[in-house]
Amino acid sequence: MTLDVRTGERTQLTHLPAATSPIPVFPATGFASFLDDRTIAFASAADPDGLNPGGQLAVFTIRTDGTGLHVFPLPAAAALAGSRVVPVFEVAGGPSSVHPITLSAPGVPVNASAITVGVLEVYVVDGRNVLQLTNFRRADTFTLFQSPRGKQIFFEASGDPLRINPNENCQLFSIDVLGGRLRQLTHFGDGNRSTIGCLPGPPPGCSFDFPASVAQDRLTGTLIFESSCDPLGTNPHGNQIFAMRPDGSGLRQLTHTRGFVTEADGSVVVELPGPVEYAIGR
Repeated sequence: MTLDVRTGERTQLTHLPAATSPIPVFPATGFASFLDDRTIAFASAADPDGLNPGGQLAVFTIRTDGTGLHVFPLPAAAALAGSRVVPVFEVAGGPSSVHPITLSAPGVPVNASAITVGVLEVYVVDGRNVLQLTNFRRADTFTLFQSPRGKQIFFEASGDPLRINPNENCQLFSIDVLGGRLRQLTHFGDGNRSTIGCLPGPPPGCSFDFPASVAQDRLTGTLIFESSCDPLGTNPHGNQIFAMRPDGSGLRQLTHTRGFVTEADGSVVVELPGPVEYAIGR
């Protein structure tokens, strides 16, 4: 559906048949994102007009007037036996022909749980060429987006590849498109070993909003994200919006909502930011 913010008019764009997601923690249809002013991309396990007979979570596009439904072929999934696309994606718009993607590979992750779907790793696709960038063997490594100039891939993960995340809390990372210059950008945690990593759930541990609400300003490179972590000591029981430079410096907390508060009379108040969206510029 689309909503015209000026007139309030709602338009149903798709008429998809019923479907079941092959990945339990994801909806059968969702993760919509504007590619441009007239084109929307989304993921779905539905099979409209025989476009997705395998029922996998495929990436579709459709025009904002409801015409031109199209499904993207997935050469990456075909090239890696047993893998599939995990539709946590962001439109980057960089000049590079390389596109980041998350793939689920066969095997049991080292942090398997009831809601995990296998080993998730970050890959880049360039035509028919596929390059694996991470090898964390974990269930919660999610690709976020590519930098505006196309040289860096940002992702979130709970691994400890640099030996500076011993509690395996959810962190933001960057890596170049050839798998070099891995950098951990955040150093978040609540002092305990995380039990959730980058998956939704209660403490111990903290994470980014799921699916990750992380964006990058195309002009300044600033990263903007929502997190339940408390790196500045002002967010003990809630979520806040933060900003920092793409190298992890200059961390700032932009919102100061109250979070989970118990009043003197015993009543409970919860104040959180959102829904949140960021105009990432041209």
